[in-house]
Amino acid sequence: MRLALDQQRYDFKGEYRFQNSWIESIRGTVGITDYEHSEIEFFEDGGAEVGTLFSNEGIESRFVLTRKPTGDWSGVYGLQIGDSEFSATGEEAFIAPSDIRNVGLFGVERYSADRFTGELGFRFESADVDPGGRCAYDDSVFSVSASGLYDVNESSNLMFSAARSERAPSVEELFSNTSLDTCGRYADDEQLVVHAATGLLEIGNPNLDSEKSNNIEFGYRLNSGSITGEFSAYYNSIDDYIYLDFTGEEAEETPIAAYLQQDATFSGFEAELTFTLAQNDRYNAELTLFGDRVRADLDAGGNVPRIPASKFGSEIRYYGDNWSTHLHVTRVDDQEDVARLELATDGYTLVSIYADYHIAVGDSELKLFARGDNLLDEQVRNHASFLKLYSPEFGRGVTLGVRYEY
Repeated sequence: MRLALDQQRYDFKGEYRFQNSWIESIRGTVGITDYEHSEIEFFEDGGAEVGTLFSNEGIESRFVLTRKPTGDWSGVYGLQIGDSEFSATGEEAFIAPSDIRNVGLFGVERYSADRFTGELGFRFESADVDPGGRCAYDDSVFSVSASGLYDVNESSNLMFSAARSERAPSVEELFSNTSLDTCGRYADDEQLVVHAATGLLEIGNPNLDSEKSNNIEFGYRLNSGSITGEFSAYYNSIDDYIYLDFTGEEAEETPIAAYLQQDATFSGFEAELTFTLAQNDRYNAELTLFGDRVRADLDAGGNVPRIPASKFGSEIRYYGDNWSTHLHVTRVDDQEDVARLELATDGYTLVSIYADYHIAVGDSELKLFARGDNLLDEQVRNHASFLKLYSPEFGRGVTLGVRYEY
């Protein structure tokens, strides 16, 4: 299967700046989008046909008011409006055409003084998804957040953030393979349509509630010249977490998956540290070490499906004014913390190399580059993919290219 994409977008922007007013400026943007993509299937006899045509036509506008600072405080407030028509047509269409409308109000107040910077923010949004039947979804969500950044000294700072956020379900989560008469799964499995991109019969749920997430995050950043880096750790408790999971059923040998909802907890960390190995007028050399890990549990027991495995790695960069080389090594661990009907995946080591050379051509630039990916020709199965058991990632590959920028 291949995707053929076509998109036309028109953007209009404007700004008005006030004099002698508590309002500093008002900025507005309006975007008009006409997007479609076709899922094209190819057959052994050389023929091809479009299985499903997805389209999304809509207008999205955003207006932001910036108020004049008051002491150490400054703020912005805004309105965002979206109105689109989503449709999926063809023999493999599995989502009913829907009108999607969103209206959001938001604001951020910022405090800056000495070594400390803090922000308080909120967002209120109404969401309306109407597939033309009696199963229309209409709800409002509210989010609020607070964050602070403290400069420990000239080369490091500490960060903290806390947020309570809500998310309305998407049209796919609500109405995939759903009867608009019963607001549930079709009574006859022969009416179910495969989602070609995942190879699954996906079942939506018009009765889903909005997700409600409580998140805290701590971070530390360092920039001491020869050493730069950052570390962050987070904890996220989500009520009514929405996810797609296998049901254990099949229809005509095709697995069935349904959008489910349970409380879940996510926690993890990310870290990156860069050392300057050499620096002079002719070249620079840097070594970067990085890693991340996430743990995701369902509060009722079990693991959230398709959570990426932990990884760590390093990169060496050797570069000058008009050239650069990169050697990148990443180790992805085995993922054995799997959901009820999910299989574990083996770890792998990715080695890649990249080099480029820039040539000035008048006011333009010619860039020659070469890239080698997965040089160890490892079998890579992306644990986050529904197709990992049938379609591994690409093996060893080499790319040579020329790019002219003017």
